[in-house]
Amino acid sequence: MKNNSKRYWAAGVLAALLVITVILSLTSLEQEKGIGGGLIISEVCTNNFASLDDGFGEYPEWVEIYNSGDSPVSLTGYSLRSSRNRKWFFDDVSLQPGQYMLVAYDKESYFKGDNLDLEQDGEELDIIKLLGEGSNAYKKLKNYFSFHISGGDRLCLCRGGTGVVDAVDIPELPCDVSYARNNEEAGRWETKEPTPGYDNSEGRQVPLPSLEAPAFSAESGFYGDEFELELNAVEGAEIYYTLNSEEPLYNGIKYTGPIRISDASANEDRFANREDITTSYEYNIKNIFTVPEEPVDKATVVKAVAIDGDGNVSETVEKVYFVGFEDKEGYEGVPVISITSEPDRFFDETDGIFVKGKDFLSYMDSNESKLPEDWEYFGANYKGRGRQYEVKSNLTYFDEEHEYVYSQVVGVRLRGRNSRAYPQKGFKIFAREEYDGNTEFKEAFFENNGRENSISLFTGGQDYLFKYHDVIFSRLLKGSEVATVDYRPAFVFLEGEFWGLYWIQERYDDKYFLDNYGIARGNAVVVKMDSWLRDSDRLLSGYSALEDFVKTHDFYKEETYEEFCRITDIDSLMVYYAANIYNAHGNDWPRSNVGLFRSAQVGLSRYADTRWRYLIHDNNSSSFYAIDGDTITGVMNEDSLFANLMKSEHFRRDFYKKFLELEDEVLTPERALPIIDGIHEEFGVHLSSTWERFFAGSVDEERLKKYEDYLKQFFKERRSFIEPLVRAQVENPQIPEWFQ
Repeated sequence: MKNNSKRYWAAGVLAALLVITVILSLTSLEQEKGIGGGLIISEVCTNNFASLDDGFGEYPEWVEIYNSGDSPVSLTGYSLRSSRNRKWFFDDVSLQPGQYMLVAYDKESYFKGDNLDLEQDGEELDIIKLLGEGSNAYKKLKNYFSFHISGGDRLCLCRGGTGVVDAVDIPELPCDVSYARNNEEAGRWETKEPTPGYDNSEGRQVPLPSLEAPAFSAESGFYGDEFELELNAVEGAEIYYTLNSEEPLYNGIKYTGPIRISDASANEDRFANREDITTSYEYNIKNIFTVPEEPVDKATVVKAVAIDGDGNVSETVEKVYFVGFEDKEGYEGVPVISITSEPDRFFDETDGIFVKGKDFLSYMDSNESKLPEDWEYFGANYKGRGRQYEVKSNLTYFDEEHEYVYSQVVGVRLRGRNSRAYPQKGFKIFAREEYDGNTEFKEAFFENNGRENSISLFTGGQDYLFKYHDVIFSRLLKGSEVATVDYRPAFVFLEGEFWGLYWIQERYDDKYFLDNYGIARGNAVVVKMDSWLRDSDRLLSGYSALEDFVKTHDFYKEETYEEFCRITDIDSLMVYYAANIYNAHGNDWPRSNVGLFRSAQVGLSRYADTRWRYLIHDNNSSSFYAIDGDTITGVMNEDSLFANLMKSEHFRRDFYKKFLELEDEVLTPERALPIIDGIHEEFGVHLSSTWERFFAGSVDEERLKKYEDYLKQFFKERRSFIEPLVRAQVENPQIPEWFQ
């Protein structure tokens, strides 16, 4: 994601940073300049996490070539060569003046783009991506070099046998930092924010830390009274700091003495009052969500960096302070999570992942006829998915007693589908080796599972007022033949501002399937079917085979059902459908929100048998919608898999038996009502501050009690309505003509 150039440098910091240069002396460069005709290596990235997607879902090492001359240059005979005596030749293409070309490492060492038809001005582009001013760097690359480049290598651009046109000695580079030529001083190279396909001046300089970081006199934590915070740096270094979560290297205040840390809650909101974080403020005719009427509770986020007279810098250190929170109601007994980054990464009008931004303007230009009630579906920056929309952030965790536990650099993305359009947005949080060397969180969020690789912070989705539905579903079915995840509550502060009560939620990732099903890492295939396909063709290929089997086989035949049971865990399927039918999961199910998993290959675990199994996924939008809801007829009319299975007498007999078993043992009032009461004590009693934050207090405890009473009534009365409907379909299945 391109960072906006409007960020400002603190004057003192700028003066120090400008002396950080790396001069590359190449005697052959001037000698051979006429050979290259202005052709240069412009930028190199050897540790690409999200700076450039090659268009195939890969994030390879990449090199940018630039024609700085006045005439076109044919690349016939040119090559890239490394100090490891590896070389790769360019195809026959001309690079125009002022034009960039990106090439990337391909670990498969073959030409990926051979079967693609990319076009430029109506003519097939059969070789390479050519980029000019203002071009989009995220189109499919079509040329790949065949050797690794890494820190310590010398990379040469050559012509003919040995003629070196340009060369660069590559240093060790952190994640998503490039080594780029300063366009104004051709011999100077800098570590910068990557700008693939763009002028290098658009990326900020990113000096590599070499000094010891500043020391803080107080650890992150909850403090009863305000206090003086002291910062100390190594001799000869000055400290720059911020109190607003911004990066002090670029926006810092020079430290001259102790900093007074007090309760910041009365300060004006910077983000909570933003009206560009959801389209509902403009287009939602129901006016569900509101901007908070009063300033929200806040923490003080202190970031500090040390800089010496030679321009050497330290890593930025961050601490988070909550002052006077023992006097604030509702926080007792609930963990607190602070998420901070550079605020622009979340809230910048152009590139922030939390706002409507440029994607919304583009969407509205082409969808002017959209109705106001469709606001959840509007395109916006916050709809973005993938690595380009992951924000490197700092997560600070405080336990139920509000004792500081740890801080960790993590990756943060938004999660959910339509719920991304709500002001309280969900998050996916990743521990990544690329960020700080950790592939797991420093402490486990859930008992008995070990430390997780990733978690979600869940808002309840479309059950945004109370957030009970998914948790009830999962806790009822935990330990059954379907996969479920665990939940626990936490208050979340984003960039120091209160963002409400969330569920910390397990994720269906590699570690989950290893811990719970013994499926080796990299062997679990997960398919979540929403209203669009979000998974790669590789993952969906197995599911497509399952769909094809259902469409092409006669389920009136016993041998078809037996064969189906060899590719699907039929007990898992029956529990999944029986539970969703009983719990009146309608509206968007089973057209979407279906989740399945399997092992890609046979393994040692009994679950690593390549058969499809089901997982509980996204039950918040329409579960428990009507006590007398005829869910099974809806499933028969909309789900070809289930309708075809109901042709099998064997399946109908087994399904009804499983349905009664669930009614008798799992989905009973005796089990459901204590779960609802437990969620109330664990979570519901803490919701009032979130209602005040996002709904201006229009929701209250009385409304919550009515909601809970309805859920309890549902489990008390549901069986008498749904069991006769299921029995009738089992005895005389009403299979629609289009499934015959």
